[in-house]
Amino acid sequence: MADAVRLRVSGTPEQARGVLEQVLTGQGFRFDWQNEGRAVVEKGSRGKAMFLGALAIHYKYVAELAPQPDGSVDVALTLATSGVSGGAVGYAKVRSMLDELKGHLAQAYQQSGSLLQAT
Repeated sequence: MADAVRLRVSGTPEQARGVLEQVLTGQGFRFDWQNEGRAVVEKGSRGKAMFLGALAIHYKYVAELAPQPDGSVDVALTLATSGVSGGAVGYAKVRSMLDELKGHLAQAYQQSGSLLQAT
């Protein structure tokens, strides 16, 4: 299970951001953009996860968009929480969801014709 998703895509940061937001909001995530290139992406409630453990959903990641000199954009989605408040099951769920999101993002960027690399 991954700790991070890294994609390189062609196009502008705005185009990369549009695909990122479309995919993740479609999966029930909400964005808190801190600046043009960094957002906290979250689904569920931390309080419920702490109280109910693995029975509650709480996923929290950091999304970053970094324009590159060659005109491409690096898109990264990394863990913002370990999931340990949900115990071993929560820990696994947070990483498993990251793997799932990688597949959705890679497919969306591929369909838009902008995916250059996925790691």
